[in-house]
Amino acid sequence: MKRHLLLTIAVLCCLSLFATNKVILNPATETNNTDMMLVVSKIEMTDTETILYFDAYQRPGYWIRIGAASVITGSNQRTYKLIGSDGIVPGEETYLSESGHIAFSLRFQPVDKNEKSISFKEGDGPGDWAITGIKLYEEKQPVKPIQCVLRGEVIDRPQSSRLLLVSKREDMRISSTYIPIRDGKFEYTLNGDYEKEYDLVFYDEMMNGAWRPIPFISRAGVIEFKLYPMADSDKNSVSGGPLNTKYYQYKESVAKMYKPLSTKSDSLRSSGLYYTPEFTDLIKQQGEALDAKDESRLDSLNNRLDAIFASGEAISSEGKAIEDEAKIITGRVKGMLLNYVKETPDLLGYSLLVDAAWSVVNYEEGDATPYIDLFNAVYADKYPDHPYTREMNTMIGQLMNIKVGGKYIDFTAPDMAGNRVRVSDVIKGKVALIHLWAPWCGSCRRNGIAMIPVYEAYKDKGFTVVGVARERDSLQTVLNAIQKDQYPWMNLVDLNGKENVWPIYGVGNAGGGEFLVDENGVILAINPIAEAVRTILEERLK
Repeated sequence: MKRHLLLTIAVLCCLSLFATNKVILNPATETNNTDMMLVVSKIEMTDTETILYFDAYQRPGYWIRIGAASVITGSNQRTYKLIGSDGIVPGEETYLSESGHIAFSLRFQPVDKNEKSISFKEGDGPGDWAITGIKLYEEKQPVKPIQCVLRGEVIDRPQSSRLLLVSKREDMRISSTYIPIRDGKFEYTLNGDYEKEYDLVFYDEMMNGAWRPIPFISRAGVIEFKLYPMADSDKNSVSGGPLNTKYYQYKESVAKMYKPLSTKSDSLRSSGLYYTPEFTDLIKQQGEALDAKDESRLDSLNNRLDAIFASGEAISSEGKAIEDEAKIITGRVKGMLLNYVKETPDLLGYSLLVDAAWSVVNYEEGDATPYIDLFNAVYADKYPDHPYTREMNTMIGQLMNIKVGGKYIDFTAPDMAGNRVRVSDVIKGKVALIHLWAPWCGSCRRNGIAMIPVYEAYKDKGFTVVGVARERDSLQTVLNAIQKDQYPWMNLVDLNGKENVWPIYGVGNAGGGEFLVDENGVILAINPIAEAVRTILEERLK
Protein backbone atom coordinates (compact mmCIF):
# COMPACT_ATOMS: atom_id res chain seq x y z
CA MET A 1 0.00 0.00 0.00
CA LYS A 2 2.79 2.35 0.94
CA ARG A 3 4.58 1.58 -2.32
CA HIS A 4 1.43 2.35 -4.38
CA LEU A 5 1.04 5.68 -2.54
CA LEU A 6 4.61 6.67 -3.30
CA LEU A 7 4.11 5.71 -6.95
CA THR A 8 0.94 7.84 -7.14
CA ILE A 9 2.73 10.85 -5.66
CA ALA A 10 5.59 10.41 -8.12
CA VAL A 11 3.18 10.28 -11.07
CA LEU A 12 1.40 13.44 -9.90
CA CYS A 13 4.72 15.25 -9.50
CA CYS A 14 5.72 14.24 -13.03
CA LEU A 15 2.40 15.43 -14.42
CA SER A 16 2.79 18.76 -12.65
CA LEU A 17 6.04 19.31 -14.48
CA PHE A 18 4.11 19.29 -17.76
CA ALA A 19 1.35 21.63 -16.57
CA THR A 20 1.21 24.98 -18.36
CA ASN A 21 2.54 27.76 -16.16
CA LYS A 22 3.74 30.72 -18.21
CA VAL A 23 4.60 34.16 -16.88
CA ILE A 24 5.10 37.32 -18.97
CA LEU A 25 6.44 40.39 -17.15
CA ASN A 26 5.53 43.89 -18.39
CA PRO A 27 3.98 42.60 -21.63
CA ALA A 28 4.09 44.82 -24.68
CA THR A 29 0.75 46.25 -25.83
CA GLU A 30 -0.52 47.93 -28.98
CA THR A 31 -3.04 50.47 -27.68
CA ASN A 32 -4.26 51.63 -24.28
CA ASN A 33 -7.24 54.01 -24.11
CA THR A 34 -6.89 54.53 -20.33
CA ASP A 35 -4.24 57.22 -20.82
CA MET A 36 -1.91 54.76 -19.08
CA MET A 37 -3.91 55.00 -15.85
CA LEU A 38 -4.29 51.24 -16.12
CA VAL A 39 -1.22 49.12 -16.90
CA VAL A 40 -0.78 45.36 -17.24
CA SER A 41 2.33 44.52 -15.22
CA LYS A 42 2.26 40.72 -15.50
CA ILE A 43 0.36 37.85 -17.09
CA GLU A 44 0.26 34.37 -15.61
CA MET A 45 -1.15 31.53 -17.74
CA THR A 46 -2.04 28.10 -16.37
CA ASP A 47 -4.25 25.23 -17.50
CA THR A 48 -7.09 26.52 -15.32
CA GLU A 49 -6.95 30.33 -15.66
CA THR A 50 -5.26 33.36 -17.14
CA ILE A 51 -4.39 36.04 -14.58
CA LEU A 52 -3.82 39.67 -15.56
CA TYR A 53 -2.01 41.73 -12.93
CA PHE A 54 -2.77 45.44 -13.11
CA ASP A 55 -1.40 48.66 -11.67
CA ALA A 56 -3.91 51.52 -11.53
CA TYR A 57 -2.84 55.15 -11.10
CA GLN A 58 -4.80 58.34 -10.42
CA ARG A 59 -4.86 61.12 -7.86
CA PRO A 60 -4.93 60.03 -4.20
CA GLY A 61 -8.49 59.56 -2.99
CA TYR A 62 -9.88 58.98 -6.47
CA TRP A 63 -11.65 55.73 -7.24
CA ILE A 64 -11.70 53.37 -10.15
CA ARG A 65 -14.27 50.79 -11.15
CA ILE A 66 -13.57 47.79 -13.35
CA GLY A 67 -16.65 46.48 -15.13
CA ALA A 68 -18.06 43.20 -13.86
CA ALA A 69 -18.59 42.14 -17.49
CA SER A 70 -14.89 42.55 -18.35
CA VAL A 71 -13.49 39.96 -20.76
CA ILE A 72 -10.34 39.22 -22.65
CA THR A 73 -10.52 38.40 -26.33
CA GLY A 74 -8.13 36.50 -28.54
CA SER A 75 -7.89 35.75 -32.22
CA ASN A 76 -11.15 35.72 -34.19
CA GLN A 77 -12.69 37.63 -31.25
CA ARG A 78 -12.77 34.49 -29.14
CA THR A 79 -13.91 35.54 -25.65
CA TYR A 80 -12.57 34.44 -22.27
CA LYS A 81 -14.83 35.34 -19.34
CA LEU A 82 -13.90 36.87 -15.98
CA ILE A 83 -13.95 34.21 -13.25
CA GLY A 84 -12.44 35.99 -10.24
CA SER A 85 -10.38 38.88 -8.90
CA ASP A 86 -8.00 39.84 -6.10
CA GLY A 87 -7.53 43.33 -4.67
CA ILE A 88 -10.63 44.75 -6.34
CA VAL A 89 -14.34 43.89 -6.63
CA PRO A 90 -15.51 44.20 -10.25
CA GLY A 91 -18.44 46.57 -10.61
CA GLU A 92 -17.67 48.37 -7.34
CA GLU A 93 -15.71 51.56 -6.63
CA THR A 94 -12.22 51.05 -5.25
CA TYR A 95 -10.45 54.06 -3.77
CA LEU A 96 -6.76 54.65 -4.43
CA SER A 97 -4.19 54.90 -1.68
CA GLU A 98 -2.21 57.96 -0.60
CA SER A 99 0.20 57.25 -3.45
CA GLY A 100 -2.61 57.31 -6.03
CA HIS A 101 -1.88 53.67 -6.85
CA ILE A 102 -3.39 50.26 -6.32
CA ALA A 103 -2.39 46.83 -7.59
CA PHE A 104 -4.97 44.14 -8.33
CA SER A 105 -5.47 41.10 -10.53
CA LEU A 106 -8.30 39.71 -12.65
CA ARG A 107 -8.66 36.00 -13.34
CA PHE A 108 -10.11 34.84 -16.64
CA GLN A 109 -10.79 31.51 -18.29
CA PRO A 110 -7.60 29.90 -19.62
CA VAL A 111 -6.68 31.16 -23.07
CA ASP A 112 -5.91 28.84 -25.91
CA LYS A 113 -2.23 27.91 -25.98
CA ASN A 114 -2.03 29.07 -29.61
CA GLU A 115 -3.04 32.66 -28.82
CA LYS A 116 -0.23 35.11 -29.56
CA SER A 117 -1.94 38.16 -28.08
CA ILE A 118 -5.10 39.11 -26.22
CA SER A 119 -7.09 42.27 -25.57
CA PHE A 120 -8.70 43.38 -22.32
CA LYS A 121 -12.14 44.99 -22.65
CA GLU A 122 -14.55 46.31 -20.03
CA GLY A 123 -17.31 46.50 -22.61
CA ASP A 124 -18.22 48.04 -25.96
CA GLY A 125 -19.18 51.50 -24.70
CA PRO A 126 -17.17 54.53 -25.91
CA GLY A 127 -15.85 55.23 -22.40
CA ASP A 128 -15.02 51.66 -21.46
CA TRP A 129 -11.39 50.89 -20.81
CA ALA A 130 -9.59 48.71 -23.31
CA ILE A 131 -6.01 47.55 -23.72
CA THR A 132 -5.44 45.85 -27.05
CA GLY A 133 -2.71 43.68 -28.49
CA ILE A 134 -1.30 42.45 -25.16
CA LYS A 135 1.55 40.17 -26.22
CA LEU A 136 1.65 36.68 -24.72
CA TYR A 137 5.37 36.35 -25.28
CA GLU A 138 8.47 38.20 -24.21
CA GLU A 139 9.37 40.71 -26.89
CA LYS A 140 13.09 40.85 -27.46
CA GLN A 141 14.28 44.42 -27.17
CA PRO A 142 16.79 45.46 -29.82
CA VAL A 143 20.30 45.89 -28.51
CA LYS A 144 21.18 49.59 -28.54
CA PRO A 145 24.60 51.24 -28.22
CA ILE A 146 23.50 53.26 -25.18
CA GLN A 147 22.17 51.14 -22.33
CA CYS A 148 21.56 53.56 -19.51
CA VAL A 149 20.39 52.25 -16.14
CA LEU A 150 18.35 54.82 -14.20
CA ARG A 151 18.44 53.91 -10.52
CA GLY A 152 17.02 56.07 -7.80
CA GLU A 153 15.67 56.67 -4.33
CA VAL A 154 12.60 58.81 -3.60
CA ILE A 155 12.63 60.56 -0.21
CA ASP A 156 9.54 61.60 1.78
CA ARG A 157 7.12 61.27 -1.13
CA PRO A 158 4.43 58.74 -0.12
CA GLN A 159 2.14 60.36 -2.70
CA SER A 160 4.44 59.43 -5.58
CA SER A 161 3.90 56.07 -7.27
CA ARG A 162 5.59 56.53 -10.64
CA LEU A 163 7.75 58.76 -12.81
CA LEU A 164 7.43 59.84 -16.41
CA LEU A 165 10.49 59.62 -18.62
CA VAL A 166 10.40 61.93 -21.63
CA SER A 167 12.93 63.18 -24.15
CA LYS A 168 13.74 66.85 -23.61
CA ARG A 169 11.27 69.13 -25.39
CA GLU A 170 8.83 66.34 -26.24
CA ASP A 171 5.25 66.52 -24.98
CA MET A 172 4.83 64.09 -22.08
CA ARG A 173 1.11 63.77 -22.88
CA ILE A 174 2.03 62.11 -26.17
CA SER A 175 5.36 60.34 -25.85
CA SER A 176 6.59 59.32 -22.44
CA THR A 177 7.53 56.15 -20.59
CA TYR A 178 6.23 55.35 -17.12
CA ILE A 179 8.60 54.09 -14.44
CA PRO A 180 6.97 52.61 -11.30
CA ILE A 181 8.24 53.55 -7.84
CA ARG A 182 8.23 50.62 -5.41
CA ASP A 183 9.04 51.06 -1.72
CA GLY A 184 10.64 54.42 -2.46
CA LYS A 185 12.95 53.10 -5.17
CA PHE A 186 12.95 52.80 -8.95
CA GLU A 187 15.11 51.26 -11.65
CA TYR A 188 14.75 51.34 -15.42
CA THR A 189 17.03 50.55 -18.35
CA LEU A 190 16.87 53.19 -21.07
CA ASN A 191 18.04 51.87 -24.44
CA GLY A 192 18.99 54.37 -27.11
CA ASP A 193 21.13 55.01 -30.14
CA TYR A 194 22.53 58.31 -28.89
CA GLU A 195 23.35 60.11 -25.68
CA LYS A 196 20.84 62.93 -25.26
CA GLU A 197 18.93 64.89 -22.65
CA TYR A 198 15.83 63.55 -20.93
CA ASP A 199 13.54 64.68 -18.12
CA LEU A 200 12.08 62.70 -15.25
CA VAL A 201 8.75 64.07 -13.99
CA PHE A 202 6.75 62.87 -11.00
CA TYR A 203 3.36 61.62 -12.21
CA ASP A 204 1.51 63.14 -9.23
CA GLU A 205 3.01 66.56 -9.98
CA MET A 206 1.96 66.30 -13.63
CA MET A 207 -1.58 65.32 -12.58
CA ASN A 208 -1.74 68.41 -10.34
CA GLY A 209 -0.68 70.65 -13.24
CA ALA A 210 2.62 71.86 -11.74
CA TRP A 211 5.82 69.87 -12.06
CA ARG A 212 9.54 70.36 -11.76
CA PRO A 213 11.47 68.23 -14.30
CA ILE A 214 14.65 66.43 -13.26
CA PRO A 215 16.94 66.67 -16.31
CA PHE A 216 19.83 64.36 -17.13
CA ILE A 217 21.94 63.30 -20.10
CA SER A 218 21.86 59.59 -20.86
CA ARG A 219 25.05 57.56 -20.95
CA ALA A 220 26.26 53.97 -21.31
CA GLY A 221 26.24 52.99 -17.65
CA VAL A 222 24.38 53.87 -14.47
CA ILE A 223 22.86 57.21 -13.43
CA GLU A 224 21.95 57.51 -9.76
CA PHE A 225 19.11 59.76 -8.52
CA LYS A 226 18.08 60.91 -5.06
CA LEU A 227 14.80 62.83 -5.33
CA TYR A 228 12.91 64.90 -2.77
CA PRO A 229 9.51 66.67 -2.58
CA MET A 230 9.05 69.66 -4.87
CA ALA A 231 9.55 72.14 -2.01
CA ASP A 232 12.98 70.59 -1.36
CA SER A 233 13.91 69.91 -4.98
CA ASP A 234 17.14 71.86 -4.54
CA LYS A 235 18.32 68.78 -2.59
CA ASN A 236 17.87 66.51 -5.62
CA SER A 237 21.04 64.82 -6.76
CA VAL A 238 21.85 63.28 -10.15
CA SER A 239 25.20 61.55 -10.60
CA GLY A 240 26.68 59.51 -13.39
CA GLY A 241 29.07 60.54 -16.13
CA PRO A 242 31.07 63.75 -16.74
CA LEU A 243 28.33 65.41 -18.81
CA ASN A 244 25.81 65.25 -15.95
CA THR A 245 28.45 66.60 -13.55
CA LYS A 246 29.11 69.55 -15.86
CA TYR A 247 25.39 70.05 -16.50
CA TYR A 248 24.53 70.40 -12.83
CA GLN A 249 27.52 72.67 -12.24
CA TYR A 250 26.21 74.87 -15.05
CA LYS A 251 22.66 74.84 -13.60
CA GLU A 252 24.03 75.77 -10.17
CA SER A 253 25.89 78.74 -11.69
CA VAL A 254 22.68 79.96 -13.33
CA ALA A 255 20.70 79.49 -10.10
CA LYS A 256 23.24 81.57 -8.16
CA MET A 257 22.81 84.43 -10.62
CA TYR A 258 19.04 84.48 -10.12
CA LYS A 259 18.90 83.69 -6.39
CA PRO A 260 19.11 87.25 -4.91
CA LEU A 261 16.43 88.44 -7.33
CA SER A 262 14.26 85.40 -6.62
CA THR A 263 14.41 86.17 -2.90
CA LYS A 264 13.27 89.77 -3.51
CA SER A 265 10.50 88.63 -5.85
CA ASP A 266 9.20 86.05 -3.35
CA SER A 267 9.13 88.66 -0.61
CA LEU A 268 7.22 91.11 -2.79
CA ARG A 269 4.70 88.47 -3.88
CA SER A 270 4.10 87.22 -0.33
CA SER A 271 3.37 90.78 0.79
CA GLY A 272 0.88 91.22 -2.06
CA LEU A 273 2.83 94.11 -3.63
CA TYR A 274 4.03 92.49 -6.88
CA TYR A 275 0.80 93.23 -8.75
CA THR A 276 -1.37 96.36 -8.71
CA PRO A 277 -4.36 96.42 -6.30
CA GLU A 278 -6.79 96.40 -9.25
CA PHE A 279 -5.20 93.31 -10.80
CA THR A 280 -5.01 91.51 -7.43
CA ASP A 281 -8.70 92.20 -6.78
CA LEU A 282 -9.66 90.86 -10.22
CA ILE A 283 -7.67 87.68 -9.56
CA LYS A 284 -9.63 87.24 -6.32
CA GLN A 285 -12.93 87.75 -8.17
CA GLN A 286 -11.79 85.26 -10.82
CA GLY A 287 -11.29 82.62 -8.12
CA GLU A 288 -14.73 83.32 -6.67
CA ALA A 289 -16.36 83.03 -10.11
CA LEU A 290 -14.49 79.79 -10.73
CA ASP A 291 -15.68 78.33 -7.42
CA ALA A 292 -19.25 79.42 -8.20
CA LYS A 293 -18.98 78.02 -11.75
CA ASP A 294 -20.29 81.37 -13.04
CA GLU A 295 -19.05 81.08 -16.63
CA SER A 296 -20.51 84.39 -17.81
CA ARG A 297 -18.79 86.35 -15.03
CA LEU A 298 -15.63 84.30 -15.50
CA ASP A 299 -15.45 85.18 -19.22
CA SER A 300 -15.89 88.87 -18.41
CA LEU A 301 -13.17 88.77 -15.73
CA ASN A 302 -10.80 86.86 -18.01
CA ASN A 303 -11.21 89.50 -20.71
CA ARG A 304 -10.52 92.31 -18.23
CA LEU A 305 -7.47 90.50 -16.84
CA ASP A 306 -6.10 89.91 -20.35
CA ALA A 307 -6.61 93.57 -21.25
CA ILE A 308 -4.87 94.83 -18.10
CA PHE A 309 -1.99 92.41 -18.52
CA ALA A 310 -1.55 93.36 -22.21
CA SER A 311 -1.50 97.06 -21.30
CA GLY A 312 1.34 96.52 -18.81
CA GLU A 313 -0.79 97.80 -15.93
CA ALA A 314 -0.97 94.51 -14.05
CA ILE A 315 2.42 94.77 -12.36
CA SER A 316 3.24 97.36 -9.70
CA SER A 317 6.20 99.73 -9.99
CA GLU A 318 8.12 97.55 -7.50
CA GLY A 319 7.30 94.47 -9.56
CA LYS A 320 8.42 96.20 -12.76
CA ALA A 321 11.75 97.05 -11.15
CA ILE A 322 12.29 93.36 -10.41
CA GLU A 323 11.32 92.41 -13.98
CA ASP A 324 13.77 94.97 -15.38
CA GLU A 325 16.51 93.49 -13.20
CA ALA A 326 15.51 90.01 -14.36
CA LYS A 327 15.99 91.05 -18.00
CA ILE A 328 19.55 92.16 -17.20
CA ILE A 329 20.34 88.85 -15.50
CA THR A 330 18.70 86.90 -18.35
CA GLY A 331 21.02 88.72 -20.77
CA ARG A 332 24.02 87.66 -18.70
CA VAL A 333 22.79 84.05 -18.59
CA LYS A 334 22.36 84.08 -22.36
CA GLY A 335 25.91 85.35 -22.71
CA MET A 336 27.19 82.59 -20.43
CA LEU A 337 25.28 80.00 -22.44
CA LEU A 338 26.58 81.25 -25.79
CA ASN A 339 30.10 81.28 -24.42
CA TYR A 340 29.82 77.65 -23.26
CA VAL A 341 28.25 76.57 -26.54
CA LYS A 342 31.07 78.25 -28.53
CA GLU A 343 33.99 77.19 -26.37
CA THR A 344 32.84 73.67 -25.43
CA PRO A 345 31.10 72.05 -28.41
CA ASP A 346 30.31 68.79 -26.62
CA LEU A 347 26.92 67.10 -26.29
CA LEU A 348 26.02 69.30 -23.30
CA GLY A 349 26.76 72.38 -25.37
CA TYR A 350 24.60 70.98 -28.17
CA SER A 351 21.73 70.26 -25.79
CA LEU A 352 21.89 73.80 -24.39
CA LEU A 353 21.98 75.21 -27.91
CA VAL A 354 18.94 73.26 -29.11
CA ASP A 355 16.97 74.09 -25.98
CA ALA A 356 17.69 77.80 -26.32
CA ALA A 357 16.66 77.76 -30.01
CA TRP A 358 13.50 75.82 -29.14
CA SER A 359 12.47 78.44 -26.56
CA VAL A 360 12.81 81.19 -29.17
CA VAL A 361 10.86 79.26 -31.81
CA ASN A 362 8.03 78.12 -29.52
CA TYR A 363 7.69 81.12 -27.24
CA GLU A 364 8.96 83.89 -29.55
CA GLU A 365 11.53 84.93 -26.96
CA GLY A 366 14.28 86.87 -28.69
CA ASP A 367 16.30 86.07 -31.79
CA ALA A 368 17.26 82.55 -32.84
CA THR A 369 19.97 83.75 -35.26
CA PRO A 370 22.97 83.28 -32.86
CA TYR A 371 21.95 79.68 -32.18
CA ILE A 372 21.34 78.89 -35.85
CA ASP A 373 24.70 80.41 -36.80
CA LEU A 374 26.50 78.27 -34.19
CA PHE A 375 24.60 75.20 -35.33
CA ASN A 376 25.62 75.72 -38.94
CA ALA A 377 29.22 76.63 -38.07
CA VAL A 378 29.99 73.88 -35.55
CA TYR A 379 27.37 71.34 -34.58
CA ALA A 380 25.73 70.34 -37.87
CA ASP A 381 28.97 68.83 -39.19
CA LYS A 382 30.17 67.49 -35.84
CA TYR A 383 26.91 65.61 -35.12
CA PRO A 384 25.42 64.92 -38.58
CA ASP A 385 23.32 61.91 -37.52
CA HIS A 386 22.30 62.99 -34.02
CA PRO A 387 18.57 63.59 -33.32
CA TYR A 388 19.44 67.15 -32.25
CA THR A 389 20.57 67.87 -35.82
CA ARG A 390 17.21 66.75 -37.21
CA GLU A 391 15.49 68.80 -34.52
CA MET A 392 17.46 71.93 -35.43
CA ASN A 393 16.77 71.46 -39.14
CA THR A 394 13.06 71.09 -38.36
CA MET A 395 13.09 74.32 -36.35
CA ILE A 396 14.96 76.19 -39.09
CA GLY A 397 12.41 74.99 -41.66
CA GLN A 398 9.58 76.06 -39.38
CA LEU A 399 11.10 79.54 -38.85
CA MET A 400 11.59 80.02 -42.59
CA ASN A 401 8.20 78.74 -43.70
CA ILE A 402 5.51 78.72 -41.02
CA LYS A 403 4.59 82.38 -41.05
CA VAL A 404 2.11 84.50 -42.94
CA GLY A 405 3.46 84.73 -46.49
CA GLY A 406 5.53 81.57 -46.05
CA LYS A 407 4.87 78.19 -47.64
CA TYR A 408 3.12 75.41 -45.75
CA ILE A 409 5.14 72.23 -45.13
CA ASP A 410 3.69 69.12 -46.73
CA PHE A 411 3.42 65.88 -44.76
CA THR A 412 1.85 62.42 -44.82
CA ALA A 413 -0.25 60.82 -42.09
CA PRO A 414 -2.73 57.94 -41.84
CA ASP A 415 -6.49 58.42 -42.02
CA MET A 416 -8.91 56.70 -39.65
CA ALA A 417 -8.67 53.47 -41.68
CA GLY A 418 -4.88 53.46 -41.63
CA ASN A 419 -4.42 54.59 -45.24
CA ARG A 420 -1.53 57.01 -45.60
CA VAL A 421 -2.58 60.34 -47.10
CA ARG A 422 -0.38 63.15 -48.41
CA VAL A 423 -1.91 66.50 -47.49
CA SER A 424 -0.84 68.15 -50.77
CA ASP A 425 -2.98 65.62 -52.66
CA VAL A 426 -6.05 66.69 -50.68
CA ILE A 427 -5.65 70.46 -50.80
CA LYS A 428 -4.14 70.89 -54.27
CA GLY A 429 -5.65 73.91 -56.04
CA LYS A 430 -7.85 74.88 -53.09
CA VAL A 431 -7.85 77.36 -50.26
CA ALA A 432 -7.45 75.05 -47.28
CA LEU A 433 -7.38 75.08 -43.51
CA ILE A 434 -4.99 72.63 -41.86
CA HIS A 435 -6.63 72.05 -38.48
CA LEU A 436 -4.34 70.46 -35.89
CA TRP A 437 -6.22 69.31 -32.81
CA ALA A 438 -6.33 66.76 -29.98
CA PRO A 439 -9.28 65.00 -28.30
CA TRP A 440 -8.18 66.40 -24.91
CA CYS A 441 -7.71 69.98 -26.20
CA GLY A 442 -10.96 71.82 -25.50
CA SER A 443 -10.04 75.04 -27.33
CA CYS A 444 -8.90 73.06 -30.41
CA ARG A 445 -12.21 71.25 -30.59
CA ARG A 446 -14.20 74.46 -30.09
CA ASN A 447 -12.25 75.99 -32.97
CA GLY A 448 -13.06 72.98 -35.12
CA ILE A 449 -16.77 73.07 -34.30
CA ALA A 450 -16.90 76.81 -35.05
CA MET A 451 -15.35 76.12 -38.46
CA ILE A 452 -18.06 73.65 -39.57
CA PRO A 453 -20.55 76.30 -40.83
CA VAL A 454 -17.74 78.02 -42.76
CA TYR A 455 -16.77 74.71 -44.37
CA GLU A 456 -20.36 73.93 -45.33
CA ALA A 457 -20.81 77.36 -46.89
CA TYR A 458 -17.64 77.29 -49.00
CA LYS A 459 -16.79 73.61 -49.61
CA ASP A 460 -18.28 73.76 -53.13
CA LYS A 461 -16.51 77.02 -53.95
CA GLY A 462 -12.90 75.88 -53.63
CA PHE A 463 -12.38 75.60 -49.85
CA THR A 464 -11.52 72.51 -47.81
CA VAL A 465 -10.38 71.53 -44.36
CA VAL A 466 -7.96 68.77 -43.37
CA GLY A 467 -7.97 67.81 -39.70
CA VAL A 468 -5.02 66.13 -38.03
CA ALA A 469 -5.60 64.69 -34.57
CA ARG A 470 -2.83 64.17 -32.04
CA GLU A 471 -3.18 61.37 -29.52
CA ARG A 472 -1.29 58.84 -27.49
CA ASP A 473 -1.90 55.15 -28.28
CA SER A 474 -5.67 55.23 -28.70
CA LEU A 475 -7.30 55.80 -32.08
CA GLN A 476 -10.67 55.20 -30.44
CA THR A 477 -10.59 58.47 -28.47
CA VAL A 478 -10.01 60.30 -31.78
CA LEU A 479 -12.95 58.48 -33.41
CA ASN A 480 -15.16 59.27 -30.40
CA ALA A 481 -14.28 62.98 -30.61
CA ILE A 482 -14.92 63.12 -34.36
CA GLN A 483 -18.30 61.46 -33.88
CA LYS A 484 -19.25 63.81 -31.05
CA ASP A 485 -18.10 67.02 -32.78
CA GLN A 486 -19.40 65.88 -36.19
CA TYR A 487 -16.42 67.03 -38.26
CA PRO A 488 -17.51 66.70 -41.92
CA TRP A 489 -13.99 66.85 -43.43
CA MET A 490 -11.13 64.37 -43.76
CA ASN A 491 -9.28 63.69 -40.53
CA LEU A 492 -5.81 62.19 -40.26
CA VAL A 493 -4.07 61.11 -37.07
CA ASP A 494 -0.59 61.47 -35.57
CA LEU A 495 -0.37 58.77 -32.90
CA ASN A 496 2.49 59.13 -30.42
CA GLY A 497 4.04 61.91 -32.50
CA LYS A 498 5.33 59.45 -35.11
CA GLU A 499 4.52 61.76 -38.03
CA ASN A 500 6.31 64.76 -36.46
CA VAL A 501 3.52 67.14 -37.59
CA TRP A 502 3.41 69.31 -34.45
CA PRO A 503 7.15 70.14 -34.37
CA ILE A 504 7.30 71.08 -38.07
CA TYR A 505 4.44 73.52 -37.51
CA GLY A 506 6.01 75.01 -34.38
CA VAL A 507 3.31 73.87 -31.97
CA GLY A 508 5.31 71.07 -30.31
CA ASN A 509 3.78 71.28 -26.82
CA ALA A 510 0.42 72.76 -27.82
CA GLY A 511 -2.82 70.90 -28.36
CA GLY A 512 -3.05 72.18 -31.91
CA GLY A 513 -3.31 75.15 -34.26
CA GLU A 514 -4.92 76.39 -37.49
CA PHE A 515 -3.08 77.25 -40.71
CA LEU A 516 -5.00 78.77 -43.63
CA VAL A 517 -3.23 78.39 -46.98
CA ASP A 518 -4.13 79.55 -50.49
CA GLU A 519 -4.34 77.43 -53.62
CA ASN A 520 -0.57 77.79 -54.11
CA GLY A 521 0.27 76.71 -50.56
CA VAL A 522 1.08 80.22 -49.28
CA ILE A 523 0.05 80.73 -45.65
CA LEU A 524 -2.69 83.37 -45.42
CA ALA A 525 -3.32 83.25 -41.65
CA ILE A 526 -2.18 81.40 -38.53
CA ASN A 527 -4.76 80.53 -35.85
CA PRO A 528 -7.56 82.59 -37.43
CA ILE A 529 -10.99 82.42 -35.81
CA ALA A 530 -13.89 81.14 -37.93
CA GLU A 531 -15.18 84.61 -38.84
CA ALA A 532 -11.71 85.69 -39.99
CA VAL A 533 -11.58 82.64 -42.28
CA ARG A 534 -15.05 83.49 -43.60
CA THR A 535 -13.93 87.05 -44.38
CA ILE A 536 -10.86 85.84 -46.29
CA LEU A 537 -12.90 83.26 -48.25
CA GLU A 538 -15.55 85.85 -49.10
CA GLU A 539 -12.84 87.96 -50.70
CA ARG A 540 -10.92 85.18 -52.47
CA LEU A 541 -13.73 82.84 -53.60
CA LYS A 542 -16.15 85.26 -55.21
